[in-house]
Amino acid sequence: EEAVTDAHGRATLVQLPSGRSVQLDVEAPHHVALTRALAHPIPKQVRLILRRSAEVLGRLVDETGAPVVAGVVHVVTGSRYREEPAGADGSFTLELEPGGDQRLRFRSDSTLEAEETISVPAAGESLDLGDIVLPSGWTAVGRVVRGADGEPISGARIWSPRASGPQGRTVAW
Repeated sequence: EEAVTDAHGRATLVQLPSGRSVQLDVEAPHHVALTRALAHPIPKQVRLILRRSAEVLGRLVDETGAPVVAGVVHVVTGSRYREEPAGADGSFTLELEPGGDQRLRFRSDSTLEAEETISVPAAGESLDLGDIVLPSGWTAVGRVVRGADGEPISGARIWSPRASGPQGRTVAW
């Protein structure tokens, strides 16, 4: 069930399940998203208060300055993250909890990752990170063969995990 508020901030949700608690998720432009659990019995009227967010914007580019296609920004909080897609021109806009530090991870399938911890501005303020340059990686070309006779193996899958250890990237297959 979903509803949109009117000019007075009111909305009506119909067909909520009876006899049990529900969770409401609320989001609005330029405000911090809110999740609120309502215990059974659910009150007839609920007042939800949203706080103003801080805006963080920027643009993902490669080393030549060209926009990164299909880039994403991960807003990292502890071991959890929220993924926000960048536009076709590499631009992104994030609505974040104001104040404090926030870790951001920038990535795409065509570049290496970059990470930055920023100081989030106050509520209602904006921070422009400018161009975030995502570095290019190197290309590995090779063959997968059977050890006993050196015959090529068709359909083998090979990849490189994004995480790097002290010895560098580990290739797994």
